[in-house]
Parts: sequence; C-alpha cells; structure tokens
Amino acid sequence: MNKTIKNNSFFLILLAAILGSGVGVLAKIGLREIQPITFTFLRFVAALIILIPFFYSQRQKLSISDFKKLFLVSLFGAGNIFIFIYGIRLTNASASQVIYTLSPLITGILSYFFFGEKLGSRKIWGVIIGFIGTLFVVLLPVLTGRSGINGSIGGNLLILLAVCSHSFYSMLSKEKQKEFSPITMTMYFVITTFLISAILLPFSHPALFQLPSAGAILSVLYAGLLGTGGFYLIYQYAIKHSSAVVASTVLYLEPIFTFIWAAGLLGEKLTVGLIIGTALVFVGVYLASTKNKIK
Repeated sequence: MNKTIKNNSFFLILLAAILGSGVGVLAKIGLREIQPITFTFLRFVAALIILIPFFYSQRQKLSISDFKKLFLVSLFGAGNIFIFIYGIRLTNASASQVIYTLSPLITGILSYFFFGEKLGSRKIWGVIIGFIGTLFVVLLPVLTGRSGINGSIGGNLLILLAVCSHSFYSMLSKEKQKEFSPITMTMYFVITTFLISAILLPFSHPALFQLPSAGAILSVLYAGLLGTGGFYLIYQYAIKHSSAVVASTVLYLEPIFTFIWAAGLLGEKLTVGLIIGTALVFVGVYLASTKNKIK
C-alpha cells in the first residue's frame, strides 16, 4: 500500500487540493443558515461516518499514553477548525486560502525552534517574502478600503491565527507519525474536534432545531465527508510517505481551485491586490520549501 501511495503521490496531492479548496466556499454557504458550532458538529459527525470503517480495519492497539499524545496533537487541528469557521464568515474564500499558503513557512520556523531543523538563507528569504505577501492580503481591506471584495481585517486575522494552529498540527503530526499511522492520526483529530463541538453545542444558537435548506445540508455533507474525512486522510498520507515539499504542494494548488469554486458558487472576483499578494506568497513558499542545487 505504501508503494502505491508513493507512486501516485501527485494524484493524491491534486485530489487533496481539489477537496480541501471547496471547504471554505461551501462553508460560507452553509453558515448563512447554520451557526458555526452546529456546522462544525454536523461536519465532524459526517467525517466520523466515513472514517470509522478505515480505522477499525487496521486495528492498531493504543495505550492510555498514546491517547494523551494523540489528543494533544489533535487539539491544534481542532483549534484550526474552530477559528477558521468563525473567520471565514467575515472574509472571502479566496483571501482565506491565500493566507493558508503561509502554513509551510510557519511550519518550517516552528520545526527550527522545536526540532532543530536547519533554515538556510534561501528559506529565510522565503519566509520574509511569504510573510510580506500574506500580510499584504490580510491588510487589503484596510489598504484598499474595499472590505466587501477583499474580506475584512478581523476575518483575515482570524484566518491567520487558524493557519498558525494548523502549522503546529502539521509539525507535531510529522513527529508523531513515527509512532502512529495516518488513519489513526486522522481519526483522533476528528474525534477530538467532534467531542469539543458536542460539548459546546448546547451553548450555541438554537438554529440546530431549524430545518436548513438543501444547499446548507449539502455544504455540511461535503465539508464532512470529502473536505474533512477525505482531505485529512490524504494529507496525513502525504506527510508520511512524501517529502515536506511534496506535501506542501497541496497549499500551492488550493488557492487556484478555491478561486474557481468561489467564482462559480459565490460570485467572488479576483482583485489586483489579491493577485499581487498571492504571487508574493507563492514565491516565498517556493523558496522556503526547495533546496539550492548542488554543483
């Protein structure tokens, strides 16, 4: 199975990018009728349904100590989900996905401080350029005075905070995959997020008891079955069986597909500022995640 995954890594990365890029767009549709905590709860119920058969088929035995390790890693993944679901309501899908492209840079910096991974001059320049590009996108509503098109400063900052949480999750996942399989890592992330949303559900808006439209229901099903269960399972396999460069190409491709999703379903349009910020982020991530050629 590992050999098959390695041979088809490009297909898996492409599929993950397509699946993941639709979550923000469809979440904005669902959140018009469903409160964030309720949406997250239903999303992860759907994710559990699709992942349970995969999880039990491997039958990996875990100790109490293993549960604690998986829970701590999964908390950062859950933090990304909860912060994102509030941030996406306040900004547009295209800008949010560009900000997520900064994740490999943040992950690289965290790996340097926590695990001593080296940061050469090329990566340092990549971090600087990528940070400038992301900051430009985050501040677009202030710089242009057009918050409707470029999102909002509050929403963009929340998305940036979600990216930081996602970066911690990616960094810790790579370390813990020395002990646990991708399916186990994905399953416990989903269980953790589901339990937290279930605890918070009674304190959310009573919109849970109102029948949502077909469009809102489809958005939840997509976000849960494909955008969560499918995406995170593929993402964990990419981290385990590919290099960091290959795994990070998910984030290179997602903005492209997000632009397509957002244009078709939300009517969002690209702005000059968003294109400039995207270009800077792409250059930064490319420099930070590729090595100089050895003569």
